[in-house]
Amino acid sequence: MESYNTDEIIAGIRSQDPNVLRYVYLNFFPEVKLFVLKNGGSLQDAKDYFQETIIIVYRKIKEGNFSVNKSFQHYLLGICKYILIEQKSKDMVNEVELSKYAAYERVPENEFEQIRKHYEYKLYQHHFRQLGQDCQKIIGMILQKIPIKVIAEEMSTTEGYIHSRKYKCKEQLITNIKSDPKFGKVDEE
Repeated sequence: MESYNTDEIIAGIRSQDPNVLRYVYLNFFPEVKLFVLKNGGSLQDAKDYFQETIIIVYRKIKEGNFSVNKSFQHYLLGICKYILIEQKSKDMVNEVELSKYAAYERVPENEFEQIRKHYEYKLYQHHFRQLGQDCQKIIGMILQKIPIKVIAEEMSTTEGYIHSRKYKCKEQLITNIKSDPKFGKVDEE
């Protein structure tokens, strides 16, 4: 199998090169899996954390503000470690096992902010999809800055109804998000 250096991996992830992505998975997933399993996670958890990490890395690369101080592997494992810690409550994490991985690259604070935003967006998306179709349509069109009048015409109703419905839909979405046990979890640690 071909080998890639950090710059080639970054370029391959940016272009979604299947060979590079396969290389990353085959070479870095086993260590992520081992780490997750040793800390009480399942194989599916390891796959999920790895996938989330790749998505976060891809977004950072696309934004153009991605840099690695040590190696790509250390960076990737640092992100996975952070995700695992955020997903597990403090009393469930075996601190002795985590200390073995202290040598991996520390993730800068601004990276944590991006990860937090990623989780907030996932939570928002989950609850948005739970809304009724009319709520999804109204909120979606409002987020696209479509005027209320146009929304009312599109939905064959009055502007007053759209205003009222917009308020009720937003309130329902906010209530659902705030009542979710995952809400605020990332910031607690």
